[in-house]
Amino acid sequence: MKRLLGLVLVLLSVCVLADERIIFGSLERESETEEFNTLGVDIEETDTLHGFGAQWFKFRDEGIYQRERFTVLTGDRQACLLETCNSFDTRKVIYSQEVGIEIGQWIPFVGMSLALSKVEFETDTDSEFELTKGLIAGTWLKLDTFVLRVAVLNFNDKDNRVISTTFDDEDNRTISGGLLFQMDNNFVLGAEIGMLLDSKEDGFSFSLQIGRSF
Repeated sequence: MKRLLGLVLVLLSVCVLADERIIFGSLERESETEEFNTLGVDIEETDTLHGFGAQWFKFRDEGIYQRERFTVLTGDRQACLLETCNSFDTRKVIYSQEVGIEIGQWIPFVGMSLALSKVEFETDTDSEFELTKGLIAGTWLKLDTFVLRVAVLNFNDKDNRVISTTFDDEDNRTISGGLLFQMDNNFVLGAEIGMLLDSKEDGFSFSLQIGRSF
């Protein structure tokens, strides 16, 4: 089912890739739910984060494609044991970068992602940020009146030792897509969604963007 949903996360972008630079501001939302069993007791943890972001695109006909993105998120983690739930403040900062090249109608790209996250538990107010690294791979496809994009973000292992590049491993893989639309003036609207493909967790992210091309 998640594989089928992933195919829906495809980006339609109308007439924006014509030697353009675009700067975006964005509103961000991210949620993730994990269920596990400890000593025969079911525990559910849910992260709900909101924030803002900024990103920069560069599209060049028959040239280099670039994208940089910076996002700041805050919210809470709710941990439920039986019928008792506790909430803890959560913060997350994400930076990502992509680079690619236009080859005819295709713009394949690769990139990297760095995420710093911190949960302030009641018993550990001095907890440190946890670093998660990742790889990004995807492509744009330019058609007559619109452009398609699919990106796959593959996070590293939970212990932060080695980046996993095996895309058949769904444990830490996210598929994403979105929409860019240039209006009659220089303003551009955008939206992007992502979904975690881990069979043990449910994860979803959403970004609503407005920017200007020049």
